[in-house]
This record gives sequence, structure tokens and C-alpha cells, in this order.
Amino acid sequence: MCKTKVELSDFREVNYVEVREVLSKEDIEEGIEPETILLTVGLTDHAYGRMYKTENRWVDWVDVQDLIVDKANVFFEVSMGEEFILLNKERTLAVIGELTRNKNGEIIFSVVTIIRNVFVDEYGNEVEKKVRLAKGLPRY
Repeated sequence: MCKTKVELSDFREVNYVEVREVLSKEDIEEGIEPETILLTVGLTDHAYGRMYKTENRWVDWVDVQDLIVDKANVFFEVSMGEEFILLNKERTLAVIGELTRNKNGEIIFSVVTIIRNVFVDEYGNEVEKKVRLAKGLPRY
């Protein structure tokens, strides 16, 4: 996607997630209040297809939302227009996107793609595999 300004109509699905900055102990002791933003999360057609329509890659929105909340500080640190990867602790889910704004000034996380690999074992259980990522984009 990588456009400077995006509109909500550019996305297949739009969700909202409140993210809160996690402060250090020193910041808290100094009386600094954590910032909170209502992040607009837009799924491109490609990301939507990877989440809901690709066999062995299906991802529930709650998993993406939890990853965004877990990595909240990223959204206070990256620059507008920067593309980056959110990766869960187990390295089984990766969300690749770009932080941008629309003409109304809303902060938007444009999700370009979602990577998750799952196979079903001989007993019918889903088994997640670690995702493989190309080098180049910052990972958080």
C-alpha cells in the first residue's frame, strides 16, 4: 500500500484498537502519564484474504488485536510512513503494515499482510509453525 495518505474506503475491513503506552518505572515515578491513542486498523484486500480465505493461515481478529495491544509502544515510536513487522513471542504470527494518517488526522495502521502457518497433525490438532520473514523491515 505504502501511500502517504489513506482513506478508510481503501480498506476491506476497518477496526479500532485502543493502545496505551507502557512507561518505565522511572517515568511513572516522575509522574508522567501514559499516552493513549485510538488506533484505526485497516485491512487491505490482501491481508483480509490471508486472514479469512487462505487454507492453513486463518487468523482470528482477536489474535491480531492482542498482538497490537501487546506491542503498543511500537505505535508511539515508529515514524509516520514507516513499514514494519509485529511478531508475536512464539514467532507464529506476523502482521506487516505501515503507520500513516488520513486527511482527518486519524492514525491508521494499514495492515498489508498477515503471515501464519498451520498444519493439522495425524490426530487432527492444529500445529503452528514459526513464520519465515525476509530481512529488511524492522521487527517488533
